[in-house]
Amino acid sequence: MLSGYLLSALTGCFFLYGPEAIRYVPRCMAGCLLIHVGIDLFVEGLVDSFKGSDNFEYATLVIIAFVMTIYGMTAGLGAGIVLAALTFTMQTSRHVSPIRGIMRATTLRSSAWRSSIVSRILLKNSSHIAVIQLHGHLFFGNATLLKEEIERLLLNNQSTNGMEIRCLMLDFTLVLGIDSSAVDTIVSIPKMCGKFCKIKICIVRGSIEGFPCEIPLSGFLETFNENCLHSLSMNDSLSRFGLGVGSVDCNSMFKLVDSLDQGLQWCENQIVVSLRPDLNPIDPYLNREFIRKFPIYLHEMYLMHSNASEITRMLSFFREHSALKSTVLWKQGDASNFALLLVEGELLSALESEAGTIETIRPGALVGDYGLVDGSMRLSTVFAVCDIKYLLLSEKNFKLMKECDPSSALIFSSLCIKYLGMRIQHVGNRIW
Repeated sequence: MLSGYLLSALTGCFFLYGPEAIRYVPRCMAGCLLIHVGIDLFVEGLVDSFKGSDNFEYATLVIIAFVMTIYGMTAGLGAGIVLAALTFTMQTSRHVSPIRGIMRATTLRSSAWRSSIVSRILLKNSSHIAVIQLHGHLFFGNATLLKEEIERLLLNNQSTNGMEIRCLMLDFTLVLGIDSSAVDTIVSIPKMCGKFCKIKICIVRGSIEGFPCEIPLSGFLETFNENCLHSLSMNDSLSRFGLGVGSVDCNSMFKLVDSLDQGLQWCENQIVVSLRPDLNPIDPYLNREFIRKFPIYLHEMYLMHSNASEITRMLSFFREHSALKSTVLWKQGDASNFALLLVEGELLSALESEAGTIETIRPGALVGDYGLVDGSMRLSTVFAVCDIKYLLLSEKNFKLMKECDPSSALIFSSLCIKYLGMRIQHVGNRIW
């Protein structure tokens, strides 16, 4: 602070008495100052930037320095503006392909809880889902290449030895920006896919806020979907797309979602319903008699090595509870003194001090199991989104289970491992 005051005082003195004092300063001092400033700017602009720039960028720096030296500062600024635009165009044209990767969903699974029947169907048929992950900036040039690549992929679809594509998913999560000139091309992609009879398309925009562009691309796509549905209903051609009665969200050949997980769920539902129209792909046991059928549910979902009576004995250590909306069940860092099986309603798990990292917990999920088995602290804050009902296993009853009924404790540990495996697989899907 003292140095600031002294500097201000000296600056004020030179402002008042500078013209008188400058006559006592040798002329060589001013020349040395200019040489020092010139050398410092030269090193910063042309030497230090040599390693951090590519050849084209460095060439523009040399040209700008040359123009400023010969024609002055104004001409150099004008040359810099022109060269900056040219540099951006050249660098964009080098990385013209917007496709980061194309893969089948054989190793990609959504976070939706599936029955053993549905899981077996998806295990054999998830290769019919193709995921195209995009990245970078999309403009008229590479958007056209994207459309051509998708068309080439679908044209070759019939010669894939039983691995034909039935659901195509475009993931825009890693796209940084979309130019207005690319919007028309993107909107035309679902229309192009409509030419291929059995292909359904899902577009993942990567955010609840929409696509990274100024143009309302989401609105254009939703308008296309509404027009498509209207046209299909007028022509009575829904059966052409393999849509059965009682399907889950299967009333369209096109879907717009916010996340990759939602897109995978939708595509998985399309595959299941197309093969088994009589089967609910989400969960056949989530209904009003859920508590009574809970042992069957756990047996079908995860514990096929145990029978329903053994699971019922394990559940006898649980107690029925309920909670109102917005109730905080535990906070991150609390002691893990109980676990719960959610029966009705919805929970939300949030990581504190994170950038909006949340996870939705739906009926049938086991929560707090790892902390109860391992004795660790709570890893997240969990609260009720609405009124909920759940089965609670307290720390006291868990100890009693281990002492009096080790087989039930083994079943509970197996259930814990199954849920951990599904969570790890779900996290892996986010970073594929």
